Amino acid sequence: MTIPKEIIKQLMEISDSKSVINNKEFERIILTGEIEDYKILDIRERELFQKFRFPNSINIPFKELGRNLIKLSSDKRILLICNSGFTAAQSLSLLKSIGLKTYILESGINGYLEEGRNARNNILRIA
Repeated sequence: MTIPKEIIKQLMEISDSKSVINNKEFERIILTGEIEDYKILDIRERELFQKFRFPNSINIPFKELGRNLIKLSSDKRILLICNSGFTAAQSLSLLKSIGLKTYILESGINGYLEEGRNARNNILRIA
């Protein structure tokens, strides 16, 4: 199912704008090594995660997130990654409500690829 970009944009606006990291900022975080301060949580389905993912990311599919919250307790900030940013935005308030410093990649992994960022820096790991 493809979520219309207008709906994704509205959901992002509802989310705390300080919790949204755009692709340019994400790339800067990776390239400067600041990514060590983050736990990258990819909430896509396992099959997609196994095909391609960001380095050092962990996979807990969205459907399993609730029962795996204990694994997320961390002094690090959590960066949620999904396909479009929609599912990550849905998960943001849950993780913040239990006290986790949580952020989302604005347009998800698909938006990152659409901007051609991986072609420039070859950050994604592809199986």
